[in-house]
Amino acid sequence: MKKHILKLWFRNNVAALVATLSIPLSFAAETHTVEITNFQYKPSVLVIQPGDKVTFINRDIVPHTATANDNSWDTRHIEKDQSITIEVRQEMTLAYYCFYHRNMKGELQYK
Repeated sequence: MKKHILKLWFRNNVAALVATLSIPLSFAAETHTVEITNFQYKPSVLVIQPGDKVTFINRDIVPHTATANDNSWDTRHIEKDQSITIEVRQEMTLAYYCFYHRNMKGELQYK
């Protein structure tokens, strides 16, 4: 009887383990920060994954934006010490600039 119970337990647990291993592993979304200071995005290149969030914080005394190169997304006007958070989507344009200061450029890159 003990042998039968042990076989049954082993078979059920091995089946559960195999089922678990066959499920694709997912990642936990992260929140990243880009500080805007001295008319620069810091970091200027940020490595992200779809589903992550990016918070832009303006430390300069003048307003800034983070605007996609194709204008498909935009943080809008960010005042000094304000922040705006966006969620990264698979299809979004990754290169961005400041609408008010076109020489300011940044980029998101997928892992």
